[in-house]
Parts: sequence; C-alpha cells; structure tokens
Amino acid sequence: MPESKKGRYSYISFAKALGIIGVTLYHCLVFFLGSPFVPLQAEHSSEFVKFVNPFFDGLFVPGFIFCSGFLFAKGAYSGKRSYGKTIWERLTRLLVPYYIVGTIWLVPMYTIFDIPCFGRPEHAGFLEGYKTMALGQFSDHLWFMWGLFWTSLIFCLILPLCRKPKLHPYVFVIITAVSVLEHYFVTGIPYFKLFSADSYNWVFFAGMVCYFYRYRFFMEKRTNIWVVFGVNVILFNALIFFSKTPLYERYSQYLFALSWLKYASGGFCIFLTAVLLERHALMEKIFRTKFWDYTYRHNLLLYLFNLPLPHLFFILFYQKLGLPAWATILLVTVCTFPSLYLLVGIVGKLQNLAEKAFRHIVSSKKSNP
Repeated sequence: MPESKKGRYSYISFAKALGIIGVTLYHCLVFFLGSPFVPLQAEHSSEFVKFVNPFFDGLFVPGFIFCSGFLFAKGAYSGKRSYGKTIWERLTRLLVPYYIVGTIWLVPMYTIFDIPCFGRPEHAGFLEGYKTMALGQFSDHLWFMWGLFWTSLIFCLILPLCRKPKLHPYVFVIITAVSVLEHYFVTGIPYFKLFSADSYNWVFFAGMVCYFYRYRFFMEKRTNIWVVFGVNVILFNALIFFSKTPLYERYSQYLFALSWLKYASGGFCIFLTAVLLERHALMEKIFRTKFWDYTYRHNLLLYLFNLPLPHLFFILFYQKLGLPAWATILLVTVCTFPSLYLLVGIVGKLQNLAEKAFRHIVSSKKSNP
C-alpha cells in the first residue's frame, strides 16, 4: 500500500493537503457570500461566490472528516486501544489545540482588531471573548475541532463494532439514529458547536469503511475506479442542484439527510481524486514540490492559524481602499497564502524551541534528582 516517508498513506496525506488549500481559498471568498455566519460582509454579494459556495462547502471540510474516519479505523483495527485511550486521544488532538490556539491567537486577534464574528458579542473585550471562546460560542473556523470531536466521540463509544467490517451495517444504523436525535434535540444548543453534531457522521463512517476496503481501490482496474468516481461526481452535483430547487426548500425540514449524503459524497470525491492521482503515478511528482511537502506536513497548523488573516486583508483592500469585488478577492487570496505559510513557519520554529526547552528541563530533573 502506497505510503509516504512519514508512514502515512500518501493519498490521505494528499487529500488533507488539498483540503487545507481549498478551505483557505474558501475563507478568501466568504465576504461576498451574504452569509449570516460571516458578519464581516461586502455591501453586495457576488453571484459567482454564491454559485461556488456549495461546492466548497461540500468538498473540503467533508474531505477532512473523511480522512479522519479513515485514520480512526486504522487505529481502531489494531485492537490495542481501549475506550478511555481512544477518547483521550480525541481530546488531546482536537480540543487541546482548540483552547491553545483560541487563547493565544483567536481571541487576541479578533479583540485587537475588533473583527465581527459569529458568536462573538459586538465590540467584545478580552474577558468576554475568552468566555465565549471557552463555551464554544465564538470560535470561527475552530468550530471544526468541536464538530469533529462530537462526530468521532460517537464512534469511540461503539469502538468494538467499528473494528469488524461485518458489523458495519449495525454501525450505520446506530449513527443514523443518533444523527436524527441530534438533529431534532441537540443542534439548537448554542454551546460547543453542537449545531454540527449530526452533519458529518455519515462522512466519518464512509472514511472508516474505505479504510477496510482500501486495497480494492488499488487492485481494481483503473477504468472501474474512474466509473465510480464519475457516478459519485454526478450524485454530488445532483444533490447540490436539487438543494436549490423550490421542492427542496418546501420540504427541507424532512430532507435534511440529503445534506449528510452530499457531505459523504463530497468527502468520497476528495478521497477518489487522491486515489486516482496515486494510481496514475502523479502524486509522487506533486509531493516532490516544496509547497505540497510543506502543506501536508503542516496541515493542522495551517488550518488552526488561517483566520483571521483573510479578514484583515479584506478590511484593507475593500473597506479601506474601496477596491471592487474581483480585485479584493484576488488580492486577499494572493496575500493570505504567503502570509499564512510565513506565520506557520514562525509558529513551527517557536514550537520546536518550546519542545527542546521542555525536554532539557525534564532531562535536567532526571540527572539531578
């Protein structure tokens, strides 16, 4: 099975790198969407941005969830993880970064520049900002950490069933039942991003299933994989365009599971894209570039720190300089990516220095009891 030098599946690493690039680009466009979840908006929305929005929404974050489900299954299949160890791992990987980055980056940046944000009280100070961040109300892009935690927690609680493919139909029934209950009884709670609790369970499940059948994607004829990819793309687009019809708007309160299917299809699409690149021997060429190598190795930091950089550039180019929409989008994008990579480079060096200092302190205590 193709794996990267770091011992990871190369196509999963590629899918995660593709995801962070897509998410960062999406964050450069949202100011022209007219979304209530992004209070910092242009005077007029862009029809182009509104058109591409469901594609960005249905592909890149679900791609992350899909990869997480795949890697969760990899760990679960080893059979060495207990309930407590598995849940603890989810806490340390998702919620610890949430609170660290929320404390040192999110709240200070949004408070100093007074950037309006969903869940953040208008002109909130540091104390109020930290309070709403701690309660999961104000988190901006870091909502993903809570959303993935709630999704993975369900699978942690049914870990023995996840380990055996023959029991996966029961897993699907359980997570679907839980998702329906979450949709009706949990998503209205304004704390800890519970609104996302039901949305990505099917995506995570799809990633988990694909781990157990991963060899089929490399043993099957490439033509057959292309057929599966084509059918999935048709399904994904059909769900997007159906969601815009009057029929869907009229009965959306009963058709909410179609959004789950859209996300599962979108995550599967990102996965198949990576698999096909691997099958056609293109991925190694892509990973040889420094940009991709750096992106997949630092994808978590790139996600954690990517906002509010686009907000600052939007304020500069649109609100201060009064540039038109197309010029603002172009300049926000062009400025955000190098700024983000530079910032992550600095954060990475500081992280390495802190780890070295910690190891030095520990070794000193051991040598001088």
